[in-house]
Formats: sequence, structure tokens, C-alpha cells
Amino acid sequence: MHAAHGYLLNQFLSPLTNRREDSYGGSLENRMRFPLEVVAAVRAVWPADLPLFVRVSAVDASRDGTTIEDTVAFSRVLKALGVDAVHVSGGGVGAGWEHPIGYGYQVPFAAQVRAEADVPTVAVGLIVDAQQAEAVVAGGQADLVALAREAQDDPNFALHAARELTKGSYDAYPVQAGPRLASRDRMLDRLGPWTGPDPVLVEEPTA
Repeated sequence: MHAAHGYLLNQFLSPLTNRREDSYGGSLENRMRFPLEVVAAVRAVWPADLPLFVRVSAVDASRDGTTIEDTVAFSRVLKALGVDAVHVSGGGVGAGWEHPIGYGYQVPFAAQVRAEADVPTVAVGLIVDAQQAEAVVAGGQADLVALAREAQDDPNFALHAARELTKGSYDAYPVQAGPRLASRDRMLDRLGPWTGPDPVLVEEPTA
């Protein structure tokens, strides 16, 4: 379920967009009411053996919007309703980004939600490298890592990451590609790097 990035459920949660004066606006408890009602309704019909994730904006882009403390409180109730993991992103409401930014910049939000709400989390935010993603999980900052623009840039990121983390194994590749790519790698290792400028660099066949 998507409750982040300025979509409808996020608009109820954020004090920057929720201007209601009834029981669905004002206090954090009231702003959470409609998103939690939707989560409860989905959980009631979603198969128990399938995971239910809820994506949240841990903080709004503006500092005077949703806070990480708000999101921790929301996540505690999500867990109580049977949500299996909270996918912790950020922004979508407010201009600019008034928080620290850089590689893995939203991982600390996932770590805080995981620790304080005692719920599994998914981390995002400029995660661009297999070793970086592995370190997030190995360090206990999140239970899963999700990718967006990095996967758009490299649709085979997951396969490349698996290969990097298993010291070059192609076992995770589809059978149509894995053995051929492994064979090509062995040839490239023997030939060495292409050095140019001639585009053709071949070996004579052995007798």
C-alpha cells in the first residue's frame, strides 16, 4: 500500500496537507485514522500467507511537516494491524528537501522505525551499489533494500549484485543467459581488456 510521496493516504497523514477540522484532521491520532482504516480493510481481505507492506514518507520534504516520530507512532499501529513491513521513503509534500542528503540518506529513517516500532523495514534512498545494499541489511538498519532509479538505469542490478556478492557466480541468471555469460567471462579473462584504438583484437587459432 502506498501512503507516501503526496498520494491520498499521505495527504491525510501530513499536517501540511491535512486541513480538516473533523475527526480525520488535527492531531496525529486523527490524521492517522483514515490511512489505518484503509490498512485494516486491506488486511481483512489480503491473504494471510502473503506479505502486506505499507510505504510511508518518514518525513515530509519540509521540516515543519511529518516527523520521524510521527512515522514511528504510525508504524507501531501498522504492526498491530498485521502489516508485515514498513517501506520507509521520504518527501512528496513540501518544497525542496530540508534534511540531510547523500548516499543512503533515507536509511537512518528505516533504522529508526525498525528499532522504535519493532517492525521489519525496507530501506531506500540513493542505494547504488551491491556492497552498500548488503551493508544496510547486514548492519541491521533494515530487513530489505529497494531500488528505484538505480534499477531504471540498470534493469539487471539484482543479477549483477548477486554475481558480485557471490564472487562471480552466474547461478542466479536465467539458464538461457547464465552459461553463455560465464563462458564469455572466461574468454575475456584470457584476452585481457580491450585497449584500442583498433576495434578488432583477436587471437590466432592454435594448431
